[in-house]
Amino acid sequence: PFAGTQPPTQLDFTTVLSTHTPPAVMARGCLGMFRYDVSQELGAISIPTLLIGASKDRLTQPDASEYMHQHIPSATLLMLHPANHEGLLERHSEVNEGVEAFMKTLD
Repeated sequence: PFAGTQPPTQLDFTTVLSTHTPPAVMARGCLGMFRYDVSQELGAISIPTLLIGASKDRLTQPDASEYMHQHIPSATLLMLHPANHEGLLERHSEVNEGVEAFMKTLD
């Protein structure tokens, strides 16, 4: 889902892309997320980490991005506004700038 600022080409792209995923694969992935919990391992991530969250994301909610940011020692959080789950596409310029800025902080 988008937040409403996407051009029609991005909507077309994600629509076509989603038709290439077999329903059984999508279902197994979604069901697997119910049991997936690595929250106890976040503190062990010892490398610089860029987290990209979306202010209106209903799948990976902003609270989850904030939680990871607080619990990964070397994490940087880039929160996209307004953005939903397809924020990487919808706010691609901000994502590219954020990744570039993050990479410049690395040795």
